[in-house]
Amino acid sequence: MARSFRNCLMARVTENDCVSELFPSCVKQDGLVLDLRRLKAKIKILEALHQDFLFANDCALAATSKEDLQKLTDNTSEACDDLSKGKIASQSSTWECNVQTCANLYLASNAVDGDTTTCSRSKWIGPSAPDKTMWWKVDLGAIYSIHSIAILFKDDDSDEQIQRGRFAGFSLYLSNSGVRDSGSPCYLDGPELPPLNFTTTCVGYGRYVTFSNERLDQVKYPAGYEILRVLIELCEVIVKGCQNLGVYGSSCKIPCPKNCQDKICNIVNGTCFGCLPGWTGALCENKCRHGWYGQDCKNRCAGQCRGNTTCNHVTGDCDNGCAAGWMSSRCNEQCIAGTYGPDCIYNCSGHCQNDVICYIETGHCDTGCIPGYTGHFCYELCLPGRFGDRCEERCSGHCLNNKVCHYVDGICTDGCNDGYIGKRCNETCDPGYFGTNCSDVCSENCTNVCRYDDGLCDCYPGHKGPKCNTISGRKSNTEPEYDIPVSWIVGFTVSITLNVFFILIGFINLRKRLIQKESNAGRSDATHYTSTDSIQIESGDTSTDHPKYQELNLTRDENLYQEIQSQRDIT
Repeated sequence: MARSFRNCLMARVTENDCVSELFPSCVKQDGLVLDLRRLKAKIKILEALHQDFLFANDCALAATSKEDLQKLTDNTSEACDDLSKGKIASQSSTWECNVQTCANLYLASNAVDGDTTTCSRSKWIGPSAPDKTMWWKVDLGAIYSIHSIAILFKDDDSDEQIQRGRFAGFSLYLSNSGVRDSGSPCYLDGPELPPLNFTTTCVGYGRYVTFSNERLDQVKYPAGYEILRVLIELCEVIVKGCQNLGVYGSSCKIPCPKNCQDKICNIVNGTCFGCLPGWTGALCENKCRHGWYGQDCKNRCAGQCRGNTTCNHVTGDCDNGCAAGWMSSRCNEQCIAGTYGPDCIYNCSGHCQNDVICYIETGHCDTGCIPGYTGHFCYELCLPGRFGDRCEERCSGHCLNNKVCHYVDGICTDGCNDGYIGKRCNETCDPGYFGTNCSDVCSENCTNVCRYDDGLCDCYPGHKGPKCNTISGRKSNTEPEYDIPVSWIVGFTVSITLNVFFILIGFINLRKRLIQKESNAGRSDATHYTSTDSIQIESGDTSTDHPKYQELNLTRDENLYQEIQSQRDIT
């Protein structure tokens, strides 16, 4: 504990990081105790325990008795809150007194009543006693951030060493449940004997503070430990810390980091005893590293979040949804049968071959489609006119009223056109039958099998009509009746037409030959006339100039031919 004095009148007590307000601390006494030279110093600092203040050589504190020491302790407690005063306390056993006046003298609550003259006491512990262990416990009423624990043991003024040996070996625990083994040890006493006025720093948090001690059989304890008939008497237990949750520091006014678990932090430095899920670090300021989440960041993300993003560092959920083929808030469950895609929001087509479930990521039917369907998802029906496996088969084209067949099996659901039978209408009527469902019989008057769709046929003599079911009329009773088939009539008509056509072609060709012959005869006459004229001109010519004659002859001959030819054309 550190004290700071100014003018030797006021003091401020600091217990670790807990600082009290200023209070009167010195009184003037005789010069044997008062050191005037030290009191004249402007600033004086002295470190000592509470009990040392009673015998200080620097100045006489306002604590010359145990009562004064209690007041000094009260002043010190202003630095941190007293969390245990007046709270519910209990102990493993209570000393029994036969005298009526001491019935409530050793209750567990005496250790938290704020009065150092009243103490709790348990029954004997030790090898020769029925009990080998004892405990005393106080319920603070809530979980608090704790700084220190002070214990004032009973001093019977007989033998301080014996009393210290009785208390030696004790332990202090903090817990949230009241069970010592579930908490954390705050203090474990060593081989040295504890002082009767004991204080220890116990930085932690909890609701219950437990004091325990033991004297077991066949255990060798350190020197100075009292073994037989050990009494534990606690006159005052002071648990100090911050009354309000979520604060720390000397004045309990600094907020704890926001991500501290239960909003409780180290009362001295503000570090968190534990972090909220999703946070880590001494001050819980860091998110869990990529791919991890939850309390102490010990849980690994499922790894199936959409877009390969990490899960929420607090909850482990995939905030943006799941990758294809996965579902649930954490995307750690595969799609149920018949669904696929991100978050499994799509339904399979149900048309995969062999009743195979579609692929949970894409929805594709990897084994193909059942007959009548096509496409990767097997959602698409066969195109009109096709059916079957992979839609590779064609309808017969003979469904009633030219409707398309069924896309799965090719069946004509409404029936067949005349002349066809079968589920797919791909079979013609048997010979001798025709019509709807091949239910009509061809006429026996047909020369051959009738057509399977309408029953038309060629008739035997004496019958007529498209189906030869009409008897032809007679000119006399003795004259035989013939019913010329239509095909014969058509054939005869075509034959006559072709003969007339060929005759006309022959006549035209003959006429052309005659005209050509006459033309050739005209050319011959023109040649005759030209030769005669040339002779006459040659006999009348007295000139011996032969070249001139030849030129005249050629000119006349050419003009004469042209003239004759022109006249011939006119004729």
